[in-house]
Amino acid sequence: MNQRTMERHTPASVAFKPVPHQLPARERRLREELCLVDRLVHDLRDAFRSLSRRVRSLGPFQSATRLLLAGVRDAVGCSTTALAFAKALAGDIRVLLVDGNFRRPGLSMLLHHSTFGWEDALRGRCSLAHPLQFADPERLVSFLPLSAPITKPDEVFHGPALQAWFSQLCQDYDLLIIDGGPVQQTGYRWATCADCAILICDQKHHDRAKAWDTLEENGIHVLGVIETFAITPPANQPRRDMPSR
Repeated sequence: MNQRTMERHTPASVAFKPVPHQLPARERRLREELCLVDRLVHDLRDAFRSLSRRVRSLGPFQSATRLLLAGVRDAVGCSTTALAFAKALAGDIRVLLVDGNFRRPGLSMLLHHSTFGWEDALRGRCSLAHPLQFADPERLVSFLPLSAPITKPDEVFHGPALQAWFSQLCQDYDLLIIDGGPVQQTGYRWATCADCAILICDQKHHDRAKAWDTLEENGIHVLGVIETFAITPPANQPRRDMPSR
């Protein structure tokens, strides 16, 4: 190639565009779930605010109302709903989001929890304030994660520490939202710690009445139902869970 040809084909500038690496399946799923949360906040902010006012009217006058969100079964969108609800209220009231699904702490995995969880604080492994973090970049929604699934929940729920700690937290916030997980597995245990409950279900309704009755038999008033469009994964589909303690 002669000098004139080289000059004609030499580019004036070069733009480098790297090809993105394929995200691992779990990371891709978490990002998709966070995008879904943002969409729910955008579309349903007014509905969440209206529901919050109704929930808070049922709680104590001078301390936080404790709301339990519990699913009729696993994978109906309970954690997604809890996070969207909390973020929709950010800036309006002081909100604390608690991961209470001690079998599968989905919120803690989604929000990249810290080393210590609230169960570590109750067991004396760290201070009560140490596990507290934020669920949003604006640092408006406080969040209490679990560091790992709890294999012996009776040690937590039957001791006085949990009730005493919740009483203390109610003085610092306006609304506590507890992601209780599936009613029959973990959600029913939170009935004595909350003022009212909302049941999360999908389009299949055959478990709704049983879950509703279970909560009320454990002493909590069920305010109503939020129906999602979550697709329950097949029973044989593997799931990545946090290691138990």
